[in-house]
Amino acid sequence: MRTGHGGWEDRVGALYWQGLEAQRGGGSARGAREESLRLHGEAVDIVRGELRSRPDEPRLFEMLASLLYTMAASHTALERPVDAVRLLEESETSYARSGVPAAKQRLLIADVRMRRARAHGLAGHGMSALFCADRAIAAYALAGMPAAGPPRSLELARVLSVASVVHLRHGDPDQALACAGQALSRYREGIAVVNADKDAHLGYAVDMAADVAARIEAARGHWDNALAVDAFVLEAVRVGWGSRARALARQAVHLRAAGRPGAAAALGRATELDPEAVRTEERTLSAGVPISLAEALVRAEGALGDPRARRLRQALTGQETYSATGRGEPGRRADLAGTLADLAERLTAHSPQAAWRTAVESHLLHLGAFADRTDSEYKWLMDRGHDWARALLTAALLARDHHDDPMRDDVRKAVDDLRARLRALGTLVPKDPRGAAMLAPALRGLALMDRAMEALSRSGTATGTAGPTEPDRDTAQADAPAEAPAPAPSPAASIPVPSPTAPAPPTAPASPAPPEKPLPAPSAEPGNPPRRRFFFRRRATKP
Repeated sequence: MRTGHGGWEDRVGALYWQGLEAQRGGGSARGAREESLRLHGEAVDIVRGELRSRPDEPRLFEMLASLLYTMAASHTALERPVDAVRLLEESETSYARSGVPAAKQRLLIADVRMRRARAHGLAGHGMSALFCADRAIAAYALAGMPAAGPPRSLELARVLSVASVVHLRHGDPDQALACAGQALSRYREGIAVVNADKDAHLGYAVDMAADVAARIEAARGHWDNALAVDAFVLEAVRVGWGSRARALARQAVHLRAAGRPGAAAALGRATELDPEAVRTEERTLSAGVPISLAEALVRAEGALGDPRARRLRQALTGQETYSATGRGEPGRRADLAGTLADLAERLTAHSPQAAWRTAVESHLLHLGAFADRTDSEYKWLMDRGHDWARALLTAALLARDHHDDPMRDDVRKAVDDLRARLRALGTLVPKDPRGAAMLAPALRGLALMDRAMEALSRSGTATGTAGPTEPDRDTAQADAPAEAPAPAPSPAASIPVPSPTAPAPPTAPASPAPPEKPLPAPSAEPGNPPRRRFFFRRRATKP
């Protein structure tokens, strides 16, 4: 952080660095984070005071955004994700008002959104978490971030690792595995660089991607892939990243479940080292994974006999994707979302899990298409608002009956936002019958949103049909400073990692696995992914 020429700037800089030192200081981890928050909060108060006298100063907003970002990391580590979300929302708006060049500003905001996705996910706000992750991944891809090699590609690996956790907990496990696979591929490439460059580091989020990939591969019985992940994690531990006890525990549990030789001896060693880690891995393996969109559409085809379900599965899940923005052709996403909304509504009586997955994906596709629209807001909502409302009504009814309060609150927020937009549309006075006919579907959508709010106002009995959640065991790692000290070098080794894709679960026909490739930009022409040539290294964490 630049300390300026004295006065308040020096004080803010001193408080910032003292806050970081407090995190690394002695005493309990919780006490260290609380002290860090106190120091950084004092710095924020000083910057806010300066903003009161200079409310249009871009550099002050940049300083405020960075401080809030750092404080949000502490709140996440202290298991206060709602507080982290609040600070990250203000961090984003502050970056938008800063004087940072536009290209860099977009990436800073994308970084904030990915951190907010993680916080939303920990708070149980599934739809918000998935949308924040989608916007962050889209921004990195459109900026050409996937085109770099190590060490800079490790930043994208961190982003994809966080996204994989969000997808596994609240979204599509196929996308979780795709994100984890792409992240692990970059971490594998980074091993040699870490060994050769003392200023490089492998990345603290490697455990997150490995946890997700191993869990999904094991749940689907793909033991060779799961054990390949385990072997990679053990190699990363030798380089200096991750927990040896957890890595050995996971490998031992997987060896036993797969019926492989040496399982008993491995389990004995792991239990002796950390018995609780073994129990955690056993619970993780038994939990399974949520339903994917591909599987939900297979169920829809079987239950409803609707041929559109097969076509949707081909269009939306026929290739590897990393978030909602990657599904389908850009010009068709809103149409596909409308068909998903219809299937979700009809599927509710047959399979609440499949209906939930389908309704949420429809909402995310609508939300992304709305954010990227080229028409006016009114025109877009007149064309698409009714279908979007159908998806959210289905989600609201399912959230009322099968989900907990945080998820219901998240759906309520989405419903309230769309209802406000449709209500504003309803104030228009048509000039002729043609205008009235154009407006009528949106007004029917408004009525559906009123029904959704009424449904969410009545308490339901949560039955947990959303599927298992991921163990909250990497929270602190997810928000550690990116520029960590480089570990001591060790000899490079060839590390096996799983394919970024895996066959679909037994209940869904497998689609052909695409070859390993750079993450395509959402707007890239089919068959022409961007070449690996450039990557943005995340800013320092100082304001």
